[in-house]
Amino acid sequence: MEKTVALFDMPYQWIFPVIFIVMTATIAICFMKYVILADDKDDEESEEIAPTQASEKSEEKDSK
Repeated sequence: MEKTVALFDMPYQWIFPVIFIVMTATIAICFMKYVILADDKDDEESEEIAPTQASEKSEEKDSK
């Protein structure tokens, strides 16, 4: 008979949950940094662009 080896019967069986926990924590930290706590740079840029475009249009009307 062949002996089947279960995943957690191997030596260094602790490495699998450790890798899983570390990878999950890394993904969670990156998600928090770059998604949840990210500065809305696009919103700030669009707010800065909008008044300048409006003032340029009003200057063009004034010059005509």
